[in-house]
Amino acid sequence: MSALSVKAAMFTPSPAPLQESSKNVVITFDATESGVAGLQGLSTDLYAHIGVYTNLSPDKWAYTSTWGDNAEKYKLKRTASNQYQISLGDLRTYFGITNANEHISKICIIARNSAGSVQTADQFIDVYPEGLYVSLTASPSNTTITKATSFTFTASSTQAATLKIYVDDKEVKSASNATSLTYTQNFSTPGVQNNVKAVATNSNGTKEATLPVLYVKSSESGTYPGGVPKQGAVKNADGSVTFCIAAPGKSSVIIVGSWDNYEALASNTMKYQDYNGFRYFWITVQGLDNSTYYPYYYLVDGQYKVSDPYAHLVLDYLSDKWLEDDVFADRPAYPYSQFDDTMLAVYKGDMHDTYKWKVNNFELKNKDALVIYELLIRDFTGTSEKADGTIRLAIDKIPYLYELGVSAVELMPVMEFDGNNSWGYNTNSYMALDKAYGSPDDLKEFVDKCHEKGIAVILDIVFNHTPGLHPWYAMYDAGKSPFYNATCPHDYGVYEDIKQEYGLVEQHWVDVLTHWLTNYKVDGFRFDLVKGLGDTNSYGGNTEKYNQSRIDRMKRLHAAILKVNPNAIHINENLAGVDEEIQMGNDGQYQWNNQNGNAISYVKQNGADLRYFNSKECSRPVCSTVDYAQSHDEQWVASQATVSTSNKMKRMSSIAAQLLMSPGPKMMWQFDELGYDRVLGSSNRTDPKYMPPTGWYTSNDRAALKQNYSELNWLRRSNPEMFAKDVTPVYNGFGNNTGVRSIRLTKGSKEIIAFINPGTANATVSATSTSLNANNCQLISASRGYNGTLNGAGTSVSVTVPAHSFVVYATKAVSGVEDVVTDEIGGNDYRVYSSNGEIIIEGEYTNVAVYNMAGVMMPSLHVAPGLYIVNVDGQATKVLVK
Repeated sequence: MSALSVKAAMFTPSPAPLQESSKNVVITFDATESGVAGLQGLSTDLYAHIGVYTNLSPDKWAYTSTWGDNAEKYKLKRTASNQYQISLGDLRTYFGITNANEHISKICIIARNSAGSVQTADQFIDVYPEGLYVSLTASPSNTTITKATSFTFTASSTQAATLKIYVDDKEVKSASNATSLTYTQNFSTPGVQNNVKAVATNSNGTKEATLPVLYVKSSESGTYPGGVPKQGAVKNADGSVTFCIAAPGKSSVIIVGSWDNYEALASNTMKYQDYNGFRYFWITVQGLDNSTYYPYYYLVDGQYKVSDPYAHLVLDYLSDKWLEDDVFADRPAYPYSQFDDTMLAVYKGDMHDTYKWKVNNFELKNKDALVIYELLIRDFTGTSEKADGTIRLAIDKIPYLYELGVSAVELMPVMEFDGNNSWGYNTNSYMALDKAYGSPDDLKEFVDKCHEKGIAVILDIVFNHTPGLHPWYAMYDAGKSPFYNATCPHDYGVYEDIKQEYGLVEQHWVDVLTHWLTNYKVDGFRFDLVKGLGDTNSYGGNTEKYNQSRIDRMKRLHAAILKVNPNAIHINENLAGVDEEIQMGNDGQYQWNNQNGNAISYVKQNGADLRYFNSKECSRPVCSTVDYAQSHDEQWVASQATVSTSNKMKRMSSIAAQLLMSPGPKMMWQFDELGYDRVLGSSNRTDPKYMPPTGWYTSNDRAALKQNYSELNWLRRSNPEMFAKDVTPVYNGFGNNTGVRSIRLTKGSKEIIAFINPGTANATVSATSTSLNANNCQLISASRGYNGTLNGAGTSVSVTVPAHSFVVYATKAVSGVEDVVTDEIGGNDYRVYSSNGEIIIEGEYTNVAVYNMAGVMMPSLHVAPGLYIVNVDGQATKVLVK
């Protein structure tokens, strides 16, 4: 026997059931069954986007029309109000299948308007093998009901046969030598699942098809195991799994899992518990294998099919079909052959148990001296304008980031977002990694390898809005979800605005942060659009005004982060008033400080006061801002310059010096170090970017800028005490002008001075000093072409700086210039020193790497005279080789 079921009403084939040998095939589309308002009530024809599944292409569309092709063969001709037909004739001829060994298993079809701007979801029509088969359809097509409903069932066979229809194994109608049989019955008992079956029998055998009719009942009350509901999938000691979702205002939830072949079963109706004013639904499932992927969804009130907001992996019916196979090789497949209209959560018991961490207790130190590198996985490792960057490719670039001297990486949102090509600020599942970037283990390996290099990993996260695919939104009618504001109360609304004060929301934020800190060992978060995280009634029509609810919420979230990892970093994109940011800064949170306008003014040779790369100069608490010249939100500064490439790169290096020579954490945006200068229009701001060509990495001008970044970044990384709260920079010559300027940092006998010449001709730049002089100085970094020397002693020093350029000198003590340096590493004493042009390491160790002050790795311990950074088992020290 063969059990086949069909629930199709949007697209109906004739003849039915359909076989590859069927002649004069016609498909009827009923727009009223599509649920797409933009395709209903039209007076025009529509078009089909159409293809097939075959035995040689069982899960990918084949022989597919080109999207937007409005040829006559793809026209869905209007035959009546909301009724359309397309004639295929002979299937193999229509699709152009000539391989005798290839056979159609399904027709894949979408109805769309002529512009392709409105469409149905993917739909599938079974094409049965030759021989006897029977199908069973129901009208109305949705056999999961919430009120008494009368159904008409139609059994259709491919050959004349004795047809019978059964309800719960009781024969209710039959016909002999027939190809079609109908039966109507009313179903009116809540909580009952009836199974309707069609059976066809002739001399070639017997075939059957089934349809369940489920009258959803209200969930029964029951206490969650242990008494306190815990949302998501919880693995129990006995191997069972308890699933739980909060669904306020709902009366029934059924879990629909792959372990039950995605059938909505009365036996899987979840119990509910009202706890702290909210309703939670839960069920315990037995027999799930710990190492198997199990997709599932929740059927809420018999009407809304939603994913799990606590899922650690999600299958996206709209986007997964376009994923490349090698990005996440063993990912679970979306069950397109069964349905294509539901976001699916995925449970896998050992998802976070199999990766073997090498660095278990990474500690983020010296936050005030951080250099953060903001990057978008899609573009950082991608092919130009192809949106194909992955975490796996980013892992290969970690040595590049280490050589650059950055001490933290900030990833633009990697949580599951709409589509596969995005900046990520349209998050639809906060605990799931987007599969377009790779697997959960890929991200863990990226974090692990960054930690091996002493690089922290920060996640950008978006808590103010979601698109409509989020379960909180999808389980309610539009405008009715208690999780959202029907009208956005602030000026920055996009997508669906979340009601931050709703009790379940902030608890979810805490759980989300804990998840990433614990399961992925990330080191902190950058919170997007904090201005949108106030209470609904807190704005009073003025988004920019002081908002106590924002302050209080961010303090609570900061406390939740520190509870998990006391060394984690918390960064806000608030860009708010000084009073508000003082409160957040005093709490230990860092605020984004956007100095893009000043940086652009500087690169355009206009007056620019870049003292504002320092939080104190912005009237914020000392070292409380993450200062930057550009981020993902702005044009690359270099694109605004009108000078030659050589001078442009020098001006960019001078901006870098003024940024990195001020205390407090700083941020680079990807490819800053190469002087990225492609001009972006507003229309392509978020599109996949042009990648720096190989020549940029070898160009003298751009390579010099990259070297300047490396030298300055390593200066901060190797001397964090010089950029801490207790060091007050002395600015000379700064203001909204184009004159020469200097920055001095002094701590004890250590002193660093940056000399900057924004002008168009060589100029002498002077600075007061307390320790630095011509006899104890060392050149740290300078724009390309500098070949001068430091002059002066006592309290004044000077240097001739070429046009557009900068120079940084420091006392030798700054770089730790010592013949012998002893560090305590991992509880053991290591002695690192130089002798006869060789670096010597005494003591037991596993790994060692040596870098020059530009961050370039040396091939061996035999090196030329100079200052080097020696990394022994993750601990960096410095040694001078004479």
